[in-house]
Amino acid sequence: RNSGARTLRALGFARDLAAAGLQAPEFLDGLKVARGLVRGALGGIGTHLGQKVDAYGRDPGLIADLDPLYDLLYTHYFRVTVQGAVHVPTGPVLLVANHAGVMPYDGPVLQQVMLRERPDLVEARWLVEDQIFHAPFFGTLFNRLGALRACPENAQRLLSEDRPVIVFPEGAQGL
Repeated sequence: RNSGARTLRALGFARDLAAAGLQAPEFLDGLKVARGLVRGALGGIGTHLGQKVDAYGRDPGLIADLDPLYDLLYTHYFRVTVQGAVHVPTGPVLLVANHAGVMPYDGPVLQQVMLRERPDLVEARWLVEDQIFHAPFFGTLFNRLGALRACPENAQRLLSEDRPVIVFPEGAQGL
């Protein structure tokens, strides 16, 4: 009898602990990121599942789902430090940088810098070299994350909207 009561109390405690864990912000963030990764993978192969994208193909829902992952990478993996963001003018501006690795992750990182350091500006977009943009999966995924094909027409269109435009002029050679 005593053993049965202890078992019931232990099961109740385990249930309460599991319920608290399932409601913890870290667990919920993990679920968001997992949903975002699935959405990103499906978007990368061209499956929309009714997801809404902006005029350029960016998926705000995907961005929201991946926000905890962006935060982790920005803060703990890349350990981004920023100096001089206050000097980026309002209005149309080109932000010119060199690629820093094999995959063009620097575009999303610079976009995050602008979102975090200069939330007063229109959201920056980055241009991606054709070689990456037309690659299976990555081109569509990067488009969903906010990238556009690098061409003068896209740059002019973005600049006409007073957006900061992030460009990597060396293209694929920098990768």
